[in-house]
Amino acid sequence: MTVIPSQLTLEPRPLLFSNNNVVLSWSPKSGCSQALIWFLIHEGLLQESNQFDPWPHNYRQKRYYDSENYSRRLADLINAGGKGYTLIKITRDPVKRLVSCFRHAIQYPAIDSIVEAKVGTQPERDGLSLKDFRDALAGEDLVCWKGFDMHICAQQQPVWFYSFDRVITLNIDQTNMFPGLNDIEDELGMQKTVFSAYPKFANLAAGHHAKDIAFDAGAEIETHRFPRTRHTEFPKSALLAAPLMLQAAWELHGRDFQSVASGDSANRLFQTYDTGLTGKVA
Repeated sequence: MTVIPSQLTLEPRPLLFSNNNVVLSWSPKSGCSQALIWFLIHEGLLQESNQFDPWPHNYRQKRYYDSENYSRRLADLINAGGKGYTLIKITRDPVKRLVSCFRHAIQYPAIDSIVEAKVGTQPERDGLSLKDFRDALAGEDLVCWKGFDMHICAQQQPVWFYSFDRVITLNIDQTNMFPGLNDIEDELGMQKTVFSAYPKFANLAAGHHAKDIAFDAGAEIETHRFPRTRHTEFPKSALLAAPLMLQAAWELHGRDFQSVASGDSANRLFQTYDTGLTGKVA
């Protein structure tokens, strides 16, 4: 893929460290808020971000990207095409991530118009089932640069196609995120983050992540239409075990299975970790 510079302004835009040629990019629904806080700590921007807005992505979108430093660093990255840089990718198991994508589509009108056109129901009124979700998105090219909501897209970001000197992939479903980030810090000579010293991480997880609950709605989980609400409790494990979820992951995000496992192009980090994904076919 040829990277068009304007594609790097699509959400989620890459984050660029100020003191070294390291780029941070994530798949939405892949621990992105924790990754962002980690970045802000390294940049000395966490306090400023907290003062601007408790939700760190508002600071990222409305203040950080408009900074002169970011504009200069982004221009340097574009001119280099990745040469001389290290890319850190934060990813997830495609099946587990699709559970989160489905929850997002239930809570927000990300794909309402597609559901109405292809399924004939209105999620705002009727709710959304996993089957509705799969049927609506079947056949669509789910990449962010073609206009799809970033929370629904495959785990492919334009910046990933640059010719980086090194690519480190941290799949948070295979490699515990915080120890994995500490390993990256050690490897790249960055100051080690003591995550327990920052309550922001725990507070965010408590307020943003859904509690896993049993499914006992008296219907098949694949066809049950979940109502539009925040869903602070959600049957994540039951959905993960549904055969249609695995099928949908291969149909909608099949390209991800070969590109999101924890690893390091320099063959130094995460090489001994189990790289099996839940969607791996025997």
